[in-house]
Amino acid sequence: MKQSIFNVMRAAAGLLVAGVVFISTSARAVVVSNHLYPNRRSVTPEITLMSLPSMSPSVANPVDRIRENRITALIKKMSLEEKVSMIGGTGFTTTPISRLGIPALTMTDGPIGVRNGPQTAFPAGIAMAATFDPALIGQVGVAMADEARLIGKKMLLGPCVGLSREPFGGRNFESFGEDPFLTSRVAESYVKGVQGQGVLASVKHFALNDQEYERMTIDSHADLRTMFEIHFPAYRAAVDAGSWTVMTSYNLVNGHHATESDFLQNQVLKKMWGFQGFVVSDWEATHSTVAAANAGLDVEMPYGTHFGSGLVRAVRRGQVSEATVNDKVRRLMRAMDAIGLIPGSTVPSVPNPLGPDSIEHANLARKIAEDSAVLLKNENGLLPLDLGRVKTIALIGPSFAKARVNAGGSSKVIPHHVVTPLAAIEKLLKGRVRILKAVGVPLPDDSDAIPTEIFQPAMNSPDHGLSAEYFANKNLSGSPFMTRVDPNIDFNFTTLKDPRLSENFSVRWTGYMTAPVDGLYKIISTSDDGIRVYLNDQPLIENWADHEGAIDSKEIVLNAGQVYKIKVEYYQAGEAARALLGWQIPAANAMQDAVNAASAADVAIVFSGLGNDVEGEGVDRLTMDLPPGQSDLINRIARANPNTVLILNSGNPVTMTDWLPEVPSLLQAWYPGEEGGAAIANILTGVANPSGKLPVSLLKRWEDSPAYGNYPGVNGVVNYAEGIFLGYRYYDRAKTVLNFPFGHGLSYTTFSYSNLVINSNQSSAKAPQVIVEFTLTNTGSRVGAEVAQLYVAERAPPQPRPVRELKGFQKVTLQPGESRRVKFKLDANAFAYFNAQKMSWAVPQDTYRIDIGSSSRDIRLGQVIQLK
Repeated sequence: MKQSIFNVMRAAAGLLVAGVVFISTSARAVVVSNHLYPNRRSVTPEITLMSLPSMSPSVANPVDRIRENRITALIKKMSLEEKVSMIGGTGFTTTPISRLGIPALTMTDGPIGVRNGPQTAFPAGIAMAATFDPALIGQVGVAMADEARLIGKKMLLGPCVGLSREPFGGRNFESFGEDPFLTSRVAESYVKGVQGQGVLASVKHFALNDQEYERMTIDSHADLRTMFEIHFPAYRAAVDAGSWTVMTSYNLVNGHHATESDFLQNQVLKKMWGFQGFVVSDWEATHSTVAAANAGLDVEMPYGTHFGSGLVRAVRRGQVSEATVNDKVRRLMRAMDAIGLIPGSTVPSVPNPLGPDSIEHANLARKIAEDSAVLLKNENGLLPLDLGRVKTIALIGPSFAKARVNAGGSSKVIPHHVVTPLAAIEKLLKGRVRILKAVGVPLPDDSDAIPTEIFQPAMNSPDHGLSAEYFANKNLSGSPFMTRVDPNIDFNFTTLKDPRLSENFSVRWTGYMTAPVDGLYKIISTSDDGIRVYLNDQPLIENWADHEGAIDSKEIVLNAGQVYKIKVEYYQAGEAARALLGWQIPAANAMQDAVNAASAADVAIVFSGLGNDVEGEGVDRLTMDLPPGQSDLINRIARANPNTVLILNSGNPVTMTDWLPEVPSLLQAWYPGEEGGAAIANILTGVANPSGKLPVSLLKRWEDSPAYGNYPGVNGVVNYAEGIFLGYRYYDRAKTVLNFPFGHGLSYTTFSYSNLVINSNQSSAKAPQVIVEFTLTNTGSRVGAEVAQLYVAERAPPQPRPVRELKGFQKVTLQPGESRRVKFKLDANAFAYFNAQKMSWAVPQDTYRIDIGSSSRDIRLGQVIQLK
């Protein structure tokens, strides 16, 4: 009987993930809970899914039984206070129970690298998805787990699988694009890679977390079909791949904080999906004790603010059962046992980890950067550069001499080394071509550290630099533990390995500075955490608060030769420690210098985009436009040189209307990680052949977005009115003209598709088993990789369905002239939709079109099949 219930329940919950057997189910009763949360502007009753028994570990499995017995014995030895202490964090760890041999579970930020000290900075999540190569991303998971283990971290906060719903999302670059199928496949491999090395993965942020605007308070409203069909599949895929932890989001979902959502945590995750691990809050996302505990939150981070003494009292008052607390501890201990942290646990040994500065990890970062770059446009075969004819190139723009490694926020990784495009191009082409350089228009927050020769530690001092006082507290109080003269303010204290400068310290720099030229200067600070800048004792910049990496700036007129008194104060509260004081000095002829360089070159290569900190956690972009001056720069260079290549760094779509027709060659390089410069140089010169595909549609304007009119929300509520029509599903239905469609990406070679054969003879709507085969041929003269994409569409659906949906893809590398048969196996997951009334997945009896193509709008082959 238990096995029968298990199968029915799994079927009711079955999301569209590869390899999950589809079983149709009868209707599920849906009732409304009467529970209302106090002090909440929304009193939306929460949906309750009835008749869903909890899925316990199989008692028939000896491994499960032995593990559960060991954990039970340990729980029985704990006091209530000890149990509660385990499920309230202590910063980035859980609380150990030393007398029972239970250690703390140590955590580190992800999801695109380990954010503790110098580590490998891999390309952004959106770039990982652009590879369309889940196996490659599995290798990234292995590498990140290796680096986490080396610094004693046993849980990585990633992957981030929220979908790109609109083009402004500050964290869209961290996740895997707009499509639930692609996101699910990448997430599966990521999780398996991380956890295969003895480190826990934490898939985040559950759920409907796709904007940073009002991220702590926004209430995301979506219907059941939209959630189960579009926004839940990647979380389900990660759970099915074995993820031991799921992180909740900051936002509310249908009127309830995610951390207080019984629907999300108890019903969907634990009952429907059979999740056996623990649910962890995002940092400071917990708002209550009783509601959160009973709704299924298991571990509160960063501290036990609510899961502390208040939870102990709630248990003793009967508001939360001790059995509920025991279940939370059990779930945490199961996950810890899986990586060998619980006494008596036995886990397979894993290979010795490779370090963050290893050649293997650097090569992997470069490989992903190469394979993720999307060649959007390449008129007249301008790329790769013909070095037999090209004798002079002009490198132009704000990003050729700066590495746009990653964007801002908690995913920002401090690399051991960085390769800029300039350094890589000069190394690769040294002595072969003449290289001209001109920035043209800097990005608004770009700055070089103010150089040493500008400063004096005291008036009329023969020395250069600034007097520095270092204090062992955050408020510059008492006597400094160290005084010295620093050459300037350009410190990444995290990399210094000085225990005195690890956390909770402050610095005061004082001295004098002399302006080299007359004009309008932009003084720029980069800080994590607080910073304030004074010029002639007047406040210039002030951001005196705990924060992630932040950039602040102020424009001021300075006179050449005049001496100005300067004071800079900084404090660090925890985690990363960064302080930089930079500037942009007046450059009257910068644009003309760039145009002159382009005119004098055979090829002009413009490096532009959004920069490292325009996108990031905590803030959405305000516009799709490039930063001020960038579109004008691109246009002027393209007019000056018809052979213009544009390299674009961004994680979101940008406005291209003004310049796209003028630029013959365009490469979307995303945020390509520490080896991004080397990857770009290899692609420009043909050492590497681009094979990336767009994981997100590049729309022309915001008004064309399916979220237009429903973002960022009204009165604290954002409605997912587009329903299941997200991304290309919407654009194809509306026949929207795009800059570039989902799945698009060119190559330096060409591919043909032929000989489509579909075998659906044994299929029915109850049990579809469809075999799709076709021939893929490299018809060009270079080795290259093509991502063959399979889309499915129901021909006459009784309910709204997309024009086509991605249901399969394979990345195939072929030599010139080589052909290969590509094969897909489709089960019910490729044809089903979620019936919200019956709370089950269904495959209608209908005809379906199977499309094969190079993008969602470049369909090469197609055939109709019948499922009866």
